[in-house]
Amino acid sequence: MARRLAVSQDARSRRAETLREIAGITNLSRAMLAAEKLLGVAKRDAEALAQERDKSEKEHLMLAYGLGVDEKIPPNLRPQFKGLEENQKRRNTRALRDGIDRIFTDAESFFRDVLALQLGANVEMTNPELAEDLQLRQLGTNAAASIAVLDAITESRKRLASNVRDLLVLESLCTLMILRRDLAA
Repeated sequence: MARRLAVSQDARSRRAETLREIAGITNLSRAMLAAEKLLGVAKRDAEALAQERDKSEKEHLMLAYGLGVDEKIPPNLRPQFKGLEENQKRRNTRALRDGIDRIFTDAESFFRDVLALQLGANVEMTNPELAEDLQLRQLGTNAAASIAVLDAITESRKRLASNVRDLLVLESLCTLMILRRDLAA
């Protein structure tokens, strides 16, 4: 992931968008909107990776069977192409899950920075560009709330692995990220 962030402007933009959404969760409606937007970010990320590869694989298989790119697939070869489509669908589902996991990783980095500020740890921030948002979150909540969010991210990964709907997992997590000023005491 670090390599991808270093070389890909799209990856850096996706991460910045993710962190902006997470930092902006201040109430329930913002949490629900953020969950939808985060899922959209993960979908766009997965589709960008899959679209070209899927097309290229199909063209390669057609050429391997001596077919032109625009030629109709003969009935005796349809099972091979069906198998390719099924493999691509599985891989694309996995790519979406990987995109959601990247969102979880970004959220962890945000809340680890908040927790470090809350505990007064003298460590370098992972997200120094969000210093103002981190400071606001640090002052508006307490360490227990930040730890609860970090635990919820781990639980969200488990839920995703057990095939709970993507949006439901993100909504559940985002509601726990709401900036609750009453917890700061």
